[in-house]
Amino acid sequence: RKVAKKKDDPPIFHPKRHYDPGRQLWRDLEALLGQDNSGRRPGVVSWLSRLRYDEILPSMHFQFQIASVKYKDSDYSIVDVFDDAVSFNADLLTELGESWISRVLEEVVVVDKLSEQVGQLAQNLAVAAGVSKNRRTHAKANAKEQAYYRLDLPFRRWLESIDPQDNSVGKEEICNLWWEQAQGIVRKLGRELVNQTGPQAFAGCVVTDEKKSYRYTAPEAYNRFLYKTSSREAL
Repeated sequence: RKVAKKKDDPPIFHPKRHYDPGRQLWRDLEALLGQDNSGRRPGVVSWLSRLRYDEILPSMHFQFQIASVKYKDSDYSIVDVFDDAVSFNADLLTELGESWISRVLEEVVVVDKLSEQVGQLAQNLAVAAGVSKNRRTHAKANAKEQAYYRLDLPFRRWLESIDPQDNSVGKEEICNLWWEQAQGIVRKLGRELVNQTGPQAFAGCVVTDEKKSYRYTAPEAYNRFLYKTSSREAL
């Protein structure tokens, strides 16, 4: 992250904080790889990329680890200390892996959208069951967290399996295999959420705003969830 006390000061960069202990590092891959708005890779990443490009390092897997602190009260006290790591093929940091990087980042976005759909399903089921707004919000947040938890290890394994030098299997096929796995995981979680709802959610609940009335039922919520998770385009 860029730090400057005055507008005309030369650019100074400090480590960027990882604020949320529950947020997996791979969900911020674009920052790690310099693909975010800053366009700047961390120094360690740039240096390893150069070493691999010059073939000083062999084809191998890099593991990047972060350590972070969660503060409270304007950074005067520490609430939590945590770390995370992510591993992938070193060639992803070279020209050979540039096209792969864009696809990997697209799949991270897909995971975000799938988790959002699980959260939306949980919220709609809560509305159908007639629970309070606070409990609906809580249900959505819990469902999204559970989706990320279940997708975490499979995504890490898929990322580690990518080898830009291996042309035996096409890129689209590899990405489609991941989509099918991710879709299966979130749909299984969606079925569990529906099965956990009581009879009230299946009977439904009518919610009225200033202009219209809407009826929420578990079957309708689940059908919408199935449609939204039917393809990447539908998300």
